Amino acid sequence: MTTILHNLQLISDGVITRGKAILISEGKITDIISDSTIPQDAESVDLQGAFIASGLIDLQIYGTGGKLFAGTPEEAALEQMENGMLSQGTVGFSRP
Repeated sequence: MTTILHNLQLISDGVITRGKAILISEGKITDIISDSTIPQDAESVDLQGAFIASGLIDLQIYGTGGKLFAGTPEEAALEQMENGMLSQGTVGFSRP
């Protein structure tokens, strides 16, 4: 069964695109199509205008670039962590 995510705002390369749908088959994204060409036999999920973007999720980050945030937290370590993670594909993280 193919699942379609539609009514979304797709963020890619800093550009927000509307009017697209994401096809998912066997748990993997297989295509991004125009929402006007959604197959009628697919399971459809309306994202109600939500934003969707690819990105990396890391649930536990200790530091990056030779600076650790564990132990004695320093502002410089947090700044290094933020700059390093964002430059490596992380789309965001929660500061402690």
